[in-house]
Amino acid sequence: MPNAWRYRDWVIDALNEDLGFDAFVEQQIAGDLLLEQQGATLGEEERNRLITATGFWVLGPKMLAEQDKEKMKIDIVDEQIDTFSRTMLGVTLACARCHDHKFDPFTQRDYYSMAGVLMSTRTMADQAFVSQWMERPLETVARRQERQEHQKRIDESIAAERVLVKRFHEELVSGGGLEKLPEDPTARLKDGPYSESMIKELDAASKQIEELKKGMPAFDKAMAVEEHQAVELPIHIRGNHLKPTSEKVPRGVPQVLTKGVALESIDGSQSGRMQLARWLTDRSNPLFARVMVNRVWMWHLGQPLVGSPSNFGFKGQRPTHPELLDDLSRRWMEHGWSLKWLHREILLSAAYQRSSRSSLYEQEDPENAYLWRQHRRRLEMEPIRDSLLASADRIDVRHARGVQGMESSLRSVYLNINRAALNDTFAIFDYVDPASHIEQRAVTTVPSQSLFFLNNEIVSKSSERLGEQLASRSEDISQVIHLAFRRVLGRDPTLQELERSSAFVARAMEIWAGQIKPAEGVTEESHRASMRTRAIGSLVHSLFALREFIWVE
Repeated sequence: MPNAWRYRDWVIDALNEDLGFDAFVEQQIAGDLLLEQQGATLGEEERNRLITATGFWVLGPKMLAEQDKEKMKIDIVDEQIDTFSRTMLGVTLACARCHDHKFDPFTQRDYYSMAGVLMSTRTMADQAFVSQWMERPLETVARRQERQEHQKRIDESIAAERVLVKRFHEELVSGGGLEKLPEDPTARLKDGPYSESMIKELDAASKQIEELKKGMPAFDKAMAVEEHQAVELPIHIRGNHLKPTSEKVPRGVPQVLTKGVALESIDGSQSGRMQLARWLTDRSNPLFARVMVNRVWMWHLGQPLVGSPSNFGFKGQRPTHPELLDDLSRRWMEHGWSLKWLHREILLSAAYQRSSRSSLYEQEDPENAYLWRQHRRRLEMEPIRDSLLASADRIDVRHARGVQGMESSLRSVYLNINRAALNDTFAIFDYVDPASHIEQRAVTTVPSQSLFFLNNEIVSKSSERLGEQLASRSEDISQVIHLAFRRVLGRDPTLQELERSSAFVARAMEIWAGQIKPAEGVTEESHRASMRTRAIGSLVHSLFALREFIWVE
């Protein structure tokens, strides 16, 4: 999906700006409808951002070559329902596609009421042999002006061709090649008696026009949805789109979730996405806030308050601290749904700032359900890669646009992800299936992770770069070791670590000197300095390989 990065950039911009999380979600659900409501008051940048936000619905996996197009559409809707319900409602509504939910009070009728909302939303641009997802143009004043100027060149070339054709026709009439001028003397004849030189000139003029048309500056495009013909779906027997029942279900949301806040009525011409967005973020409907607060808490503390972040239903886990979850959710909404406020509130708490060291409480609460210590957490692959680059000053922290290859020095969030062939480096550290909703990444410990730190190019290049920097900072090896520990591990070495590191560097210099002889013309002093740099790089490499580097204590 070549334009998926535009949605990624929209997310990054919105979070950096601390867009209220209610608006953040409303724009993803119904940004195009907000655009219709506010269009006259919005600038072009804001208009394009609202369109781009709806890429949320388009990003899921799609069987583009599926020849049963009706099946393709309902399968896409099923994926959208599954992602939306688990991500934002913390429920497994997609389980009700084939039958009433086995554990939670969701019926097939509930499922197809929401399916109607999304079936009334256009996600696919066509239903060709290999279908294409929706992409909408992002118009700008500058690009419109470019197109207008380019169109003038096309019009001028067409006018010049018509003048040329008319002149040739007049020459043919005067020379006896034609009895009279055609009804439209500027229209090229299909089987005209043109001379070879005339044909060459006419073909050149036509080719120029075609090239100009192909060179028309195009508007940028973003994956996005738009309103489609509103439909109400019948229940499908056993989820089979070929076996619909006779009764059609009005568009809406699961009935059990409307006990606190009712859904606004959906007009016959509307999909219902706007009503869905407003209902979801209504402050009297705190389920959404609870689900999101639980996720943010999980990312900071390593363990959620509700142990099943995407399932608040009967089979999900009960919250360990329900009052805390409710209190944070309520106050988050009162503070304008500011995600930065929520981060600050959690990070300044005593729970977050506790040590991860064990104590006497270990026997009473080995799972740390009562938060008497901080959880130990391993970094995901993205911050591991970014930390390797940052430690050696190799990282580019700019907000980049577009898609970057794995060799890029930009942060990992900007790298290209191929769903069909995940990069091996990412897979080593439990990178997830990008086509599925993942509530929490697994953490495994396997031998290939150690081999990564021994052999990977990112590690070796970062080690060499940082070794060069440290070697040039000081001739005192003790000071160099202190600098290395601070840069890589964020602390000073212990006395024992200092002694072992000094011995390591000395031994490494001997080994390197024995393996690499000075090149011709290189002095012994320069060669020794080079071996010292290599030895310090080896020390850095060993620090990168420590468990401490990738675990948050």
